[in-house]
Amino acid sequence: MIFFSVVHNGNNRKEIIVRSLFFMVILYIFSNLWKITQFSNEADHHLMVWYLAVTELIMLSVPLVQVDIENDIRSGDVVYQLLKPVNYLFLKLADSLGALIFRFLVLAVITVPYCTYLSGFTPPPLLLAGTLLSALIAGIVFVIFHMMIGLTAFKLQDSTPIFWVWQRSGFLFGGMLLPLDYYPWYLKAFCAFLPFSALLYKPANLILHFSYLEYVSVLSGLLFWGAVGAICMNSLYLSMLKSLRVNGG
Repeated sequence: MIFFSVVHNGNNRKEIIVRSLFFMVILYIFSNLWKITQFSNEADHHLMVWYLAVTELIMLSVPLVQVDIENDIRSGDVVYQLLKPVNYLFLKLADSLGALIFRFLVLAVITVPYCTYLSGFTPPPLLLAGTLLSALIAGIVFVIFHMMIGLTAFKLQDSTPIFWVWQRSGFLFGGMLLPLDYYPWYLKAFCAFLPFSALLYKPANLILHFSYLEYVSVLSGLLFWGAVGAICMNSLYLSMLKSLRVNGG
């Protein structure tokens, strides 16, 4: 099912072209910006380009599955989909993972040569492969949280405000454009208790400071927040099913 979703997303060429161009423009702008800021040091500059590439790779690969779930709930189509023999959440998860994998692979293929051109540096293959793997897992965890946000539409009718808060919090507390190392110590300590640090900063930070112990820590954090998101998502889903049964759905 995930394979067919990958193929389906591969047919949407205009969307992935626009997404790829946006990805390249963002990297180009910040690469040149850092040349005239405190990242003027060559070593810092080429690492920062790769850091931003990883965070952007994660964010731009994640599909907006919460919009599809919200539309299903608001239109009532979710009731008909629940009658199918396959679990509704599994269908949405499989479709989202297909979209995620396709986008991730395309953007990853662009990332390596383009970042090498911008920075004049390529990380060791093993380090780069490990970082990209952790980034892909982070994208999967993002999908789970997006599905959870979409399910809140059953109670709120509109999950958009929650998604806005989630997305902006990721930009700020996840260190999307700037590593948390440059934040004040108290803000960095606060960010450590939020999922955004584990989903964005830590996978991308492997490019800056890689060690096998740190890599295990990153994967452990991703698995932890993935489990938290899955439990919350399943609780919301069961609550929705219970409400539908009570109301004769």
